Amino acid sequence: MGDIDFEEQLELERLDREKKQKEAEGPPSVKVDEDGTTYEWDPEKKAWFPKVGLTTVTWVFSLLLY
Repeated sequence: MGDIDFEEQLELERLDREKKQKEAEGPPSVKVDEDGTTYEWDPEKKAWFPKVGLTTVTWVFSLLLY
């Protein structure tokens, strides 16, 4: 009976370590929204920000030129 408690404790400690490791890793660095917008994760601010690429910059400049 004592072995079962020991084994359960080991399992709880393992699960706790895995949870802490996942929290430390944070979310994936890039995600794509339903509308196709790509976001990047900023670990310092702990927030998602739209990823601005060459296509976005080109589109904005084309709007400014008209």
